[in-house]
Parts: sequence; structure tokens; C-alpha cells
Amino acid sequence: MKKTLLFVAIVLACTNLRAQLFTKVTNQIIVEDSANSVCAAWGDYNNAGNLSLYLPVWNPSPNDILMQGLMYQNNCNGNFTQITAIPGGLVSDPNEGIGAYWIDYNNDGNLDLYTWDSRDPAQNNMLYKNLGNGSFEKVNTAVSSIRTNRINCTFADFNNDGWLDFYTGDSSIYISDKHGNFTRMSPSPIFRNTDPTQLALYCSASCVDYNNDGYMDLLVIVAIQQPSGQWANNLFMYTNNGHGGFTQSLIAPPYLDWFPNYGHAWGDYDNDGNIDLWVNGNPPYPNHLFHNNGDGTFTEVHTGPVVAVQPYNNQGGASFCDYNNDGWLDLFQPTLYQNYLFDNNGDGTFTQDTTEIVTKDSIEESYGSAWVDYNNNGAMDLFVPVGWGNADNFLYKNVIYQNNGNSNHWLEFKCVGVTSNRDAIGARIYAKATIKGKPVTQLREINANTTTAGESGGASGHIVHMGFGDASVIDTLKIVWPASHTTQIFTNVPAKQILQNTEGVNNLTAATPCKPDFPPSNPGYVTGKLFSDINNNCSYDAGVDFPIANQLIKASPGPYFVYTDDNGNYTFSLPAGTYSIALSQERQEDNWAVRSCQNDSFVVNVMAGDTIINKNFAVYRPLPKPCNGSFSLTISSMNPGIQGPCPHNLILTNPCPGFEWDYCFKVQNNTTSTSPSPSYLSVTFPSGFLIQSISCTDPLCNASLSSGVLTNTGII
Repeated sequence: MKKTLLFVAIVLACTNLRAQLFTKVTNQIIVEDSANSVCAAWGDYNNAGNLSLYLPVWNPSPNDILMQGLMYQNNCNGNFTQITAIPGGLVSDPNEGIGAYWIDYNNDGNLDLYTWDSRDPAQNNMLYKNLGNGSFEKVNTAVSSIRTNRINCTFADFNNDGWLDFYTGDSSIYISDKHGNFTRMSPSPIFRNTDPTQLALYCSASCVDYNNDGYMDLLVIVAIQQPSGQWANNLFMYTNNGHGGFTQSLIAPPYLDWFPNYGHAWGDYDNDGNIDLWVNGNPPYPNHLFHNNGDGTFTEVHTGPVVAVQPYNNQGGASFCDYNNDGWLDLFQPTLYQNYLFDNNGDGTFTQDTTEIVTKDSIEESYGSAWVDYNNNGAMDLFVPVGWGNADNFLYKNVIYQNNGNSNHWLEFKCVGVTSNRDAIGARIYAKATIKGKPVTQLREINANTTTAGESGGASGHIVHMGFGDASVIDTLKIVWPASHTTQIFTNVPAKQILQNTEGVNNLTAATPCKPDFPPSNPGYVTGKLFSDINNNCSYDAGVDFPIANQLIKASPGPYFVYTDDNGNYTFSLPAGTYSIALSQERQEDNWAVRSCQNDSFVVNVMAGDTIINKNFAVYRPLPKPCNGSFSLTISSMNPGIQGPCPHNLILTNPCPGFEWDYCFKVQNNTTSTSPSPSYLSVTFPSGFLIQSISCTDPLCNASLSSGVLTNTGII
């Protein structure tokens, strides 16, 4: 009996040795919002030293009926705030998109946002240029005048000229002209299906330098449906020849699956200096692991849990990441109903982890995942977006798991290109350290692959993350730059740091410290009113003056922006400091002028807990016809499913005759049946308005004007 009791005690002690690294976060807005997303875009878009989150929304939910993108600002204190007003349409444009990615396409040091694959057949891809002042501008380029119906697009500098090029996700490559635009490569080297009897799907794509020659290659997975209903998955590898061309080959012979293989991940899981490939499978077919042989070929690994047949379909991506900082890349795989975590054993094999909470939650239709150190503590956290669900019961929420960390050492750093592209896409980082008494050399490659196409090394936001186990010092850190073909070497680098390196600058510096600038945890408030000062006395006179809605007010430094509401009021929530409050001139319609009886701006000293009031702006429009009354619009429709106006919550509801303004109304059928034809949206303007032009964006509808009543009719 004593021996039996002793044996049981030893078993219990051993099973409790490993502490749980993850904690499920349940009290954050990014997990409380019901947002149906299949992709997560993390990036430090405001250069604040932390990663914020943009979610494209592809299905409506109670929190986002119009399927506008959702933006969550990292507050640098472990919390997030949803940003509902950003100049430039970033969060107000309905895009109904599959994917998004932060990328610095014009090398100005500010991350821009690219979104693609809208479910709206009339919606092209969109490129939002970051103006560096808290606002964005939707730009018209060759890559934003196309529409892609694909899961993955990707950016890479294919010709190593220091500017990012673009692969559309189907059969087209666009090369940067170095001036903010792109030119389509012709003829395209990418596979194009010419058999009208076969259905071919471009499932996913990613860029990686698989053959270590310094040029980014392109993987395109194309599934071709067979007469049996199965799909033959083709892993087309386009090897970059360094002279503007590509050579097509197959990583492996085409293999069958009941579904196209959308998800894949790149990572050097065995630390041999060659980046390997994992591709999803669907039952009864297994997952696939292709070991990179280092000579331009791959060998498929047929044993181990990472290639086992899973009980659930996995139509999305997985990602490698050293989440436990032991020096070896682990693998996380979401599926339509369950998550899987595979721990790297350090000998080329994996063990399925069933103890961590990330493996215990039932996830409804997850198509991707993102590893991100959102709290800058060196322990990689995990974000799993949920792509589908019954939006009425609020049961399907995004999930984030916070990594509590362990005693293992780590290093994170950001690379800034000079000759190479500013994002350092294509740069390689090699780190050699002595872990458990043995020399281990790790490789990471910075790429712009999405969270459904497996970012190499798993780190979002172009941030390099490496774990080093018990090694407190990295013996050698080597950075290889793609465009300049230069190598920078640093020795004896202490671990547990977040560092930055600039191409050609032979030193490592501390990365930008996290700045909790929006919103502050203990803010001060600045309030005021914007109104048209009819009698030029710099005082708001009800019944004479009228408030101005939908106007941007700007606080600098920051900058911070707020919109005035329907009563012309605005409120800033600011950290302690000195600010200049002024009218914004960021948009074309921001053409109000401040009356001469007051200054153009206010300088305010904000203290924590302060409320500073009456910072009002008395303005006028320099047009010959003054406004001498308050007016309202009358809006009616035949169909109760019609919604308006648009942009959402950004409409001037107290217009003034004689002053130009663009009015936009979204007509959308939210009912379960086709509306009777014709259906209409009627907008009645008060007398004194002159309608200069009317238009209807949908070819099925038409617009007409009769006696001051603007009517759109058509099938909706």
C-alpha cells in the first residue's frame, strides 16, 4: 500500500510541474464585440510603440450591421478602445471584406491599410494611405481599382528595388513604380486555368525566400475540382530568378482532399536554416508538413500529430510561434470547431498539447489566428478571430489568450529598411545562442503574409520574436537585408529586450516605448461647440446661429480627432499636457473659416480629471449667400428594410441653403424577400436648396428630382 501511494504522489507531482501559460481574456472589447471576421490585422499604425488591431468584417452582426471595419486602439495598459471616427473612411466605409493587412507601401514610415475580397460585387479592394497625423486617405491605385475574390493577397519586394510589390491572390502580380502606384506584370507567370470544364480555385498564397538566395519567392495553392467532387490541391512554387521573372514548379505532386486547402504556415521548425511549410487538410485527409531540404526541394513528413487527420474541417490558416520561449517554433492550428496546439520537442517532432486553455474552447468557424505580443512583455499572446455565427445570440466572440510567460529568455525587435523597403519585408534574422548547453541557431524572415497564410515565425505587425530558453545572452545576432544585400552582425546581445535596428546603422537601440496616448486611463476633458456665427458676435445665439455637425476638430500634439455631433458639440478625452485645439482641414469639405472676433485655435493645459468647457468655434462659409435659418431633411421610403443615411452617423442633419454639401444615403434590403418594384427612397429638401447633381451608384436603380424631392427607385 505504501508503494502504491508513493507512486500516485509522484505522478501527481510530475503532472503539476508545468504551469499554464495562457489566460483567457474575457473583459476586453475586442472579445466582447460580436464581429464576424476571418482575418486579424495587427500593426503599430500610429508609431506609438504598441500594436493595435483592425478587423475586416465579412458578415453582419448586431454591433456592425453595415459591415464596416472595426479598429481597436491599444491603450498600452493591457486594454483596448474601439475607434469609431478616423478621417478617411477607415472605419466608416462598408467593405464587407475577407482580408486586411498593414503595410507601408510608400516607404514614408507610416503603416497603410489594404483590404480585399469584399462580398459586395461592386466593391473594389481598398488602399488607405496613412497621412501620419491620425487620419487616412483612400487612394486610387492599380491595386485599389481591382477586385479580388481570394482569401490571400500578399506584398513583397520581388525585384529588390526597395519598394513593395503586390500579388493579387489569383494570376496577377503588380510591380511598384516607386511613386505610390503599381503596374501589372505582363505576361503573368502565375498559373491560369484554361480548361472550361474544370473549376479552379486560387485558395491562398504567401511569399518566402524558400531557397535562401535573397529573393522572395511566391507560393500559390490552386485547387482543381475533379469529377468525383474531390479537389486536387496544387502547391505551385514560383521561384524568383532575380531578374524580374519566375520559374514554376510543384512542391509535391497534386494531392486530393474533399475541400480546397486554404491554410498554410511557414517556419523553420527544426532550426536547420531552411524555412519549412505546413498545409492544412480536411478529414479523412491528413494535414501536410513539408520539410525544406535546403536544395530547392521538399520532403513530406508523414508521421507525427501535426500531420494527423483531425476530426474537424480546417479551411483556414495555422501559424508557427515559439510561445514558450524555449528556442523552437511551436504550431497553432484553429479549425471550424476546435483549436490545436503542438509543442516542438526540439528534435524535429511535435507533441499535441491538450492542457492549455487554448485547446479547450469550442470555436465556431475560425479561419485564422494571430500571435501578437500586445502587452510588450516578451510572451506571445494569441488572438483567434471567429468568422461566423448566429449574430442574434451573441455567442460567437473573438477570443484572445494572454500568455503569462515563464522564466525563459526572449528577444523582440523591429527592423527599419533604408535601401530595402521601410517595412523590412524579406529581411532575415539569424540568432545563435547556447540553450541547455548546446549551440542553437534560429531563423526568422519578416514577411507580409496574412493571419490565414501563416506569418513566418508567427509574429504580427512585422515584429520579430525569438525565444532562447535558459540563454540570457545571444552570442551572435545577424541581420541580412534584401535590397542592399548587406549583413549586420551584433554579438553578446542581452536577452529580454525590445530593440530596433535600422539598415546600415551598426547599433541596436531600444524600441519606441509604449505610449498610452489614447485614451488615457485618467483623462482630462475639453469640450466646445462649432456653429455658424450669422451675426458675427462670436457667441452662439439660438434661433439665429445654427450648429454644424460632422466637422472634425483636431488636438495637437497627437494628433487627436473628434467629430461634432448633431448639436455641434465636441468632447476630447486627453492625457495630461498642453494642446492646441483647432478646426481640422484634413478633408475637402472642411472649408469653414473662423470669425475674426476669435483666434483660430485654443491652447489648453489639461490636467488629469479636468473638464475645460466652452472652447467654441464661431465660423462662417465665405460664400455670398448667408444662412438665416435652421432646416431639416425629411426622409421616407416605401420599404422598411431601407437604411440610411450614410456614412453611418456622419450626416449634416441641420443643413443650410446656399452652402454646398454632399449627402449620401445607403439603400439596403435587410428583409428576407425581394422588395416590390419599384421601391423608393425619398429625400425632401426645404425651400431654398439648389440640387446641383444627383446620382445612383447601383445600375439597377435610377435617380430623379421633382419639386425639391429627390427620389431613387429600383430593385433592392
